[in-house]
Amino acid sequence: MSIFTASLPKLDSKWRMLYFLFQTNRIVLNWLKTLLDTFEKTTERAFLIGAQFKARNSWEIKDSLSELSQLAETAGAEIVGQGFQKLDTLHPGTFIGKGKAHEFAEQCQVENVDTIIFDDELTPGQARNLEKIFECKILDRTSLILDIF
Repeated sequence: MSIFTASLPKLDSKWRMLYFLFQTNRIVLNWLKTLLDTFEKTTERAFLIGAQFKARNSWEIKDSLSELSQLAETAGAEIVGQGFQKLDTLHPGTFIGKGKAHEFAEQCQVENVDTIIFDDELTPGQARNLEKIFECKILDRTSLILDIF
């Protein structure tokens, strides 16, 4: 006896079959609705930002951004651009310089970016300040990895 017909009162076999088909169709329709909802979700458009310090070669930053790109794609993001800034020391308020942040923010507005991903770890204050400049979600490498898992 199936789970659909176990709780039915005594009905003839035609009615039991109709009830079974109705329940099966309802399950399939719910599954299809869930599948369509999944397809309708838009992927996040992400821009990657790195910092090249004196101790870091240019090929190291490019390799690191390439790895960050793969992580972001694993998380479901579409990478629309990337950039980096050469720094002697990090800016305490925004990690990168404010001028470079505004430059990247303009580029991101043109590209309709909704997520900025930094290659290095940000403090909560830096993330908050960057959210004000970029007007979108800010992630660092650590939060991206946590987002994947």
